[in-house]
Amino acid sequence: QLAPVPVAGGEAALLPRLPIDLSLNPPAIQGPPPAVGEHTTTILREAGCSETEIEELLRSGVCSQSS
Repeated sequence: QLAPVPVAGGEAALLPRLPIDLSLNPPAIQGPPPAVGEHTTTILREAGCSETEIEELLRSGVCSQSS
């Protein structure tokens, strides 16, 4: 089953639902997918990159960050 989910800057996207039903906790889509680069800094920090390394990756264009 596919469910329409609003996407920033465009029309709704169809995303697949979980193919099983759970009686106590029915599956639901929690919200729209993240924008490209929305979580870049957080992920790089969790991966162990220093702030200096993160700044260099963003400045050089290796990684992108949403505005």
